[in-house]
Amino acid sequence: MITLAVASILLSIGIPHWGYLVENNLIIAERQQFYALLQFARQTAVMQRQTITLCPSQDMLQCSGHYQSWHTGYMVFVDTNGNKQREAQETRLRVSTAARAGVLIQTSSGRRAIRYRMDGSAWGSNVTIRFCAYNHPTLNRTLVVHGSGRVRLSDTLGNGKSVACTIS
Repeated sequence: MITLAVASILLSIGIPHWGYLVENNLIIAERQQFYALLQFARQTAVMQRQTITLCPSQDMLQCSGHYQSWHTGYMVFVDTNGNKQREAQETRLRVSTAARAGVLIQTSSGRRAIRYRMDGSAWGSNVTIRFCAYNHPTLNRTLVVHGSGRVRLSDTLGNGKSVACTIS
């Protein structure tokens, strides 16, 4: 009887924290996977001396073009014409299917693709990629791609504010 009481107390304390731990690991895994893909895209742009584009995609054939839908999947391809859309003749290099359940991935408003030039720099201004947990907003994290192409990990936005995603 005492064993059952102790076990129930331990479970009532441990189970809520278990969900937090699992979601934290999901956010970390998704961010690390995305980071590795960004590094791959940059390195490939330099090595192949071509423009390489990373974009959200639901079917892994075309870019979806929506900055709030990266968690549905994304792909890296050689963008020979530089239009941020994969054409049939453009080589798809890597794909990543939908993010793990409970994770949203979104970029800065209006950034429907991330492109690397042949010198390894990224087109446009800095872009922030947000990784958000549905149930624990304190776990939200970012990756920031600078114009130089360098990627940095962060737990806050550039202005020091907490990371938030738009749930659509």
